[in-house]
Order: sequence, then C-alpha cells, then structure tokens
Amino acid sequence: MDILTLKRYFIDQLIDIGKAKKSDSKPQNSFIEFFINNRPLSALLDDFYASKHFITLKNNIGVLGSKRNTALEIIKVKQLLGKTINKADFDELMKELGRTIDKNTIKDIIDSLTDELAEPGIMIYCCARCGDYQCGGVMVEMVIDEHYIKWTFGDAERNLVFVFDKYAYLGTIRSYLDKIKTS
Repeated sequence: MDILTLKRYFIDQLIDIGKAKKSDSKPQNSFIEFFINNRPLSALLDDFYASKHFITLKNNIGVLGSKRNTALEIIKVKQLLGKTINKADFDELMKELGRTIDKNTIKDIIDSLTDELAEPGIMIYCCARCGDYQCGGVMVEMVIDEHYIKWTFGDAERNLVFVFDKYAYLGTIRSYLDKIKTS
C-alpha cells in the first residue's frame, strides 16, 4: 500500500523549477503538499504526464495551506475525508469571507465552490493566481472502500493509481484538520 504524508512545500513560480539554480530559488508560495511514499505528488504527476515544464506547479498550487481562509480549508479537508459538505460549512465560509470581501464577490466564490463540489473529482491543485477551479488545475478521483482509499489520476487511456490503508490515510488527513482548527 502507498503511504501518504503532508508537508509544507515551497515553490518559486517565477523561475522554471527544472532550470533554477539553488541560489536563484526564492520561494514565492508555499502550500501543504501530498507526499506519497516520500515523493511529492506534484513530481509524481509530472513524471506520469511526461511533463518537461512542470505543468503541475508552473501555474498551479496545492489547495491545502495556500490560502488564508480556514473555512475553505476545512471544506477541502472534509472532501478528502469523504465527508458531505453541508449548509453549516457554507455558512461558516460566508461568515469568514464577509469580514473582508463584498457580497457580490462572496456570491461568486460560493457559486464557484458549489460548481466544484458537483464535480466527481476533488481539486487538489488549483490556479495559483485566482484559486478558481474553472481556471484549471488537477483533480483526483477518490474511492473509499472498507479497507482502503484509492486515488486515481489520468484519462481513458491510462491511469496513475495510489492505494492507501484507510485508517492510516484518515489519520493523516484528520491530524491536518485538527492542526488547522487549532491554529
């Protein structure tokens, strides 16, 4: 079985990661990256898609830990736990957004999130500039069984599949949820 861990990850979106010298690397953004078997998922996806331009992180950023919105982060974590997003989650998000954003922008964010949640996959990398799923990103198909959780990436021709022990996976994600709730 595959092993999932979560770690803070720094990227520099202004420098082509593959050509950057260590001394040139000044992190512009950070997020919580999914590490699978001690390798960043973004690197695994770039290998899978045979990307020479780091498509995963060149224009995208991980959805966990990249925004300063706790309610939105909790919604994303609940998705990763296979939980239903309910009215209370949306109410908390609107309350949190209402402190800094006008009502029209809040409506746009809620509409976009509602559309995203209607998709069969879970957005795990989103547009680094706006965070809107309609702008592009990477989604994972997740299946929860009695003993395992399976993540699938790919298309009709080929797939990249990771299988996690259900309880180890849930422990990792719940631990992160506890951390963001207390910070």
